[in-house]
Amino acid sequence: PLTPTTPLQKALPPQSPQLTNILNNVTPDADSYPLNGVGGSIAALEDVLDLKTPGGLIDGLALNYPGSNHSPLEAFVLRFTTPDVGRIPNGPLTNQLLTPGGLDGIEGLLPWGSGTPWTYPFTGTGFTASPTHITPEYILREATMDAGAQLVKIATDGTETILRTLTEAGDWVTP
Repeated sequence: PLTPTTPLQKALPPQSPQLTNILNNVTPDADSYPLNGVGGSIAALEDVLDLKTPGGLIDGLALNYPGSNHSPLEAFVLRFTTPDVGRIPNGPLTNQLLTPGGLDGIEGLLPWGSGTPWTYPFTGTGFTASPTHITPEYILREATMDAGAQLVKIATDGTETILRTLTEAGDWVTP
C-alpha cells in the first residue's frame, strides 16, 4: 500500500501548462492549481524504475494515446511524496471491491474507463493499458506535494537531470 513516504512519479507532457508553470515558478491561477499541487494518473516510483527512457515511459505508461504529445526524445516527470495518499484509489474496480457489497454493480466498472469520465488509455483496473508492462496506476486528486519534490528531465539515453526542486515555501528552484 502507498504511504505518505512512498515516492511517487507523474509523467508530464512536454507542452503541459503544469510543466511550464514549474519551470517558470509561476501559475496564472494559484488558487485552482498551486505550484505544489498535483493530480491525475501517477505511479509508485518503485513500479516504474525500469522505465528509464522517454520511449520506455511512453510504452510502460501507455502514453501513446491519440492526441498525446509525449515525446520519445525527452520526458519530464515529477517525483514526490504527498500526505494525501489516503485518497489515492488504483481504479474503480478496486474501490468497488473494497466497499460493502463488493461485487454488486461491478459490471458497470469494466476496463477502458467505463463508468468514469476518462477514456483510453485509462483502464479502470488499477493498471496502465501498456501491452508490454504490468504497471500499477493510481489516481490522485487535488493533492499537495511535499517539499523536496523534483522535476526531472529524462533524455533518450536514460540520463536524468533534476531541473527544479520544490521548497518548503512552495516555490520551484533550480538545484
